[in-house]
Amino acid sequence: GAPVANHAAGAEPALEGSYRLADGTPVRPAFALLQERLAGCTPEWAAAITGIGAVDKLYDATTDVTVNTSSATFTGRIGSDVLTIAGGTGSFADKNVGTGKTVTITGLTLGGADAGNYVLANSNGTATGSITPAPLTVAGLVAADKVYDGTTAATLLNPGTLSGLQGGETLTLTTGSVAFSDKNAG
Repeated sequence: GAPVANHAAGAEPALEGSYRLADGTPVRPAFALLQERLAGCTPEWAAAITGIGAVDKLYDATTDVTVNTSSATFTGRIGSDVLTIAGGTGSFADKNVGTGKTVTITGLTLGGADAGNYVLANSNGTATGSITPAPLTVAGLVAADKVYDGTTAATLLNPGTLSGLQGGETLTLTTGSVAFSDKNAG
């Protein structure tokens, strides 16, 4: 067995192995018995999880992202054991529009019928996802009436308002040139 560094003088204790007392009685250290009993109960490591993705989203002024775990696969899964990912949250590094953006995933937990037989080696991960531009709508544009002059030139009285802004953001609507669709009166 493995020797114990600190022990009573003249004694040779060990944590593992089996021994016989002077009268012939077989004995085993408690640690060896515990180790033997727990050998069948030690959970397997779900060493790596792949296939976790991020759901692309429209710009919403936040870094929040939905994590898609439906295609998750596990390294270390034994046989046909049923494992799923039961939790996890994702966040983009920033709130800005972009493609192929890194998503940091935290709080992954195991689920499924056989989850109790496993220990998740790492509850964090990464994925990639995209944030696409949020649509904006311009409403309330008003052009000034004019007397027929043979041109499509127009003057804007009200530049309108934007709707669809996210998270209390504000934008200024700047107009370029404006024109009627044709030169005809009416």
